[in-house]
Amino acid sequence: MKFTLKSLLAGSALVAISFGATSAQAATNSATANANATIISAVTITKNTDLNFGTAVSGASAGTVVVAPTAAGTQTCTTVICTGGNNTSANFSLSGAATYTAVMTIPATATLTSGGNSMTATLTNSLTASKMVLSGTPATDTFYVGGSLAVGANQATGSYTGTFTVTVAYQ
Repeated sequence: MKFTLKSLLAGSALVAISFGATSAQAATNSATANANATIISAVTITKNTDLNFGTAVSGASAGTVVVAPTAAGTQTCTTVICTGGNNTSANFSLSGAATYTAVMTIPATATLTSGGNSMTATLTNSLTASKMVLSGTPATDTFYVGGSLAVGANQATGSYTGTFTVTVAYQ
């Protein structure tokens, strides 16, 4: 067998390529990870009672009717005369997964109208930072929305109504 420089170089190159492939293959490793998920029930909200400022008598000066965001829904009036009765805070129930935090979005105001007349209520709620950690089995909690209704001087008589929407989501 006769070896030439050309065949010797070709063989050396083939051996080098083989060693290079083996080195790259030896450096390959792998690891396996687990994939996990937890599914919880959606948080829901139910309105139990409406916000009712009750009955008030307007006069020559503007005033306010306030309903506290509590179970009692206590009514207090400034400048206008409260006749009492029928005042309630809005009451909402939440249901969802225990120990999860629910965050409510509550509008700052609601407009009440009667015909072409209107009044604005500034809304307040019984929650800290408009959120709560759901508790119990089943996980059901309640909160209240009250507010301060701005009654104009000589506000037109009528039955004033309006709506506001409260939304809830997990934090």
